[in-house]
Amino acid sequence: MFLLRNGEGTISRLRETIARKWCLLGAAPVCSEHAERGIFIHGFCLPLCCRCTSILVGLTFAYAICLLNPESAVRHSPFMAFLLLPLLLDVALPNLALGLSGNQRRMLTGLLGGIAMPSIAHSVVAIIQVGQ
Repeated sequence: MFLLRNGEGTISRLRETIARKWCLLGAAPVCSEHAERGIFIHGFCLPLCCRCTSILVGLTFAYAICLLNPESAVRHSPFMAFLLLPLLLDVALPNLALGLSGNQRRMLTGLLGGIAMPSIAHSVVAIIQVGQ
């Protein structure tokens, strides 16, 4: 078996982290490792927390709209960046000890942020292409 070693000769934490995350599968979300943040279906916890799941749903929704209607506002609106603000605040506030975020709020802010991300990425790519 291959072991990663750093300059001091100790075993890398990568293998330990992967093993710990694998053991969490079905018991807690792999991303946050907090069972109370997970989505449970018949006692099985999905591998992503509420926020990450809703970000993926938002991304999927936004990309589907862009595929069905390439000239949609989801793709071109600079105001879509404002949809990312609730997600950023929801992430920052608990870290500043100003309030805890519940799963419903995590899902809503994640969905809004997921919808906004493709628009922001499209704008960044457009700015980079103009600069070249």
